[in-house]
Amino acid sequence: MDKFNLPGLVDACTWVGNWPFMNLRNNTLDLLKKKSSQQGIVKALVSPLNAIFSQDPVLSGQLVLNADPDYFIPVPIVDLSRENWTDAIGWFEHGIKVVKLLPNYHMYSLVDNIKKLVLETQKRNVVISVQIKMQDPRGQYRLLKVENTDLNDLLSVVKKYPDQKFLLNGMYPNEIAPFTGFDNVRIDTSALEGSDIYKTLTDQYPLKRFVFSTHTPLFFPEGNLFKIGCSDLSDQQLRSIGADNIIQFIE
Repeated sequence: MDKFNLPGLVDACTWVGNWPFMNLRNNTLDLLKKKSSQQGIVKALVSPLNAIFSQDPVLSGQLVLNADPDYFIPVPIVDLSRENWTDAIGWFEHGIKVVKLLPNYHMYSLVDNIKKLVLETQKRNVVISVQIKMQDPRGQYRLLKVENTDLNDLLSVVKKYPDQKFLLNGMYPNEIAPFTGFDNVRIDTSALEGSDIYKTLTDQYPLKRFVFSTHTPLFFPEGNLFKIGCSDLSDQQLRSIGADNIIQFIE
């Protein structure tokens, strides 16, 4: 794919590790950094795939905690269904600014379980990333069909905790409208598809709500780079969605 003349991009959702249902390319820190850098991405939020199915996600988080701090922003996973999730609080004392939840894979209610985490993250200005889906449901392994994160629960939580910042990953265009009116929300663009989707987003919703993302290596990064590179966004809009919105949100 021809390179687009894009500003230094910050990728709001990438992964390293293994996914049981497909062979992944560029799924180590070194390979991910090499691939992303070649595409003009200068920094990336990164989470550990292995933690999704791990009996100890806190331990699995060590992989990203040791990532190159000049390139990666580590986003370890917290499983609120496990008694030892509070071990993750120690991450906040070492500069972690974002943690990720997957309530659909870990089978718990956000409404019932998030309060104690918010008490810890809010006072430290830590962003909570919520993954809505990992892959298109049509492509899921037939013996493991995982529903999307419950959007009604998520909306209730976003409303209940207006001082807590939420990064929402993997949403489809028909899912975003109820969340775009909240200043404490940012929505990644990895799964937002449509004809000139960026024009649709900026015409209908506040520009600052959206952050560029590729969901690499589960998605090929070229797809999301093509979307933003072929858009009619102005240079300022590109800088905002491509980098500034997410950096300012996690500061």
